[in-house]
Amino acid sequence: MWRWLPRPAPRRGEPLAWLTGSVRFCGETVLVAPGVYVPRPQSEALARAAVARLLPDDGVDGTAYLVRTADAAARLLRPAGSLLVEIGGDQAGLLEPLLTELDYREIELLTDAEGDPRALCCRRSADGAE
Repeated sequence: MWRWLPRPAPRRGEPLAWLTGSVRFCGETVLVAPGVYVPRPQSEALARAAVARLLPDDGVDGTAYLVRTADAAARLLRPAGSLLVEIGGDQAGLLEPLLTELDYREIELLTDAEGDPRALCCRRSADGAE
């Protein structure tokens, strides 16, 4: 019965997704492996609500939310205050000119170990001009 499985039968309490290698979550197939968190159907509603609240009108690239965040931070930061924004994909190229328009300076791209863009760090101008 279990011959097609690449490993022994499950231990008590082990998620079935660890054996099958995938699980459906929010309409997508998510690959999983032993020891990795397995998304539960009970958390789908929470995940959908979070995405809808965070990115209501961002289209494909997701930069609108980041621009709103940088704009709001510009009103809250002291002159020369710093902002760190997590990014991904091509968002750095889209966001850098907008940060300059909002009077952020010293814009630095932070990358991960593979060289992929992960964050932009920048500083408000020292005079706090809008």
